[in-house]
Amino acid sequence: DKGRICYIELDNQGNISESEIALETNFHLSYPFLIEDNDELYMIPETMENNRIELYKCIKFPNQWELDHVMMKNVQAVDSTIFKHKGKYWMFSNLRSDSNFSINEELYLFFSESLHGEWISHPQNPIISDIQKSRPAGNIIEANGRIYRPSQDSSIRYGYSININEIIKISE
Repeated sequence: DKGRICYIELDNQGNISESEIALETNFHLSYPFLIEDNDELYMIPETMENNRIELYKCIKFPNQWELDHVMMKNVQAVDSTIFKHKGKYWMFSNLRSDSNFSINEELYLFFSESLHGEWISHPQNPIISDIQKSRPAGNIIEANGRIYRPSQDSSIRYGYSININEIIKISE
């Protein structure tokens, strides 16, 4: 009854391999967000059960990962998503706070000079309080000079649907 990060291989003919374990811990893992930085591949899996946001470094893709850095401690966070924009790192994450009952309701934003640096809370946190569009749902996309953030609509049930939200302005 705990998640682990697994992978399958798909060949050119569309054949799918058996599922293999990429990362497993003694606590639940999900949402394996991948990011490349300085020619290294990293993963930020959801580690809410461990009360931390953890950064894993890829030793050998796809199945050898090691804990590289604890990005935040003493936090219940899900679906942390990193976006590098104009030399700064931005982390979007849903956090459970004393004021909300659902982890799906409030989106928080943090910024840092590096993946391994100090993560500073945005002064307007939570930046979104809306179960229909706060929880991240994948990579942030830049296209034609615009920035888009996928989010989950959990108003009916967890992960009911996906929204695409445009980020108009991002700043400290």
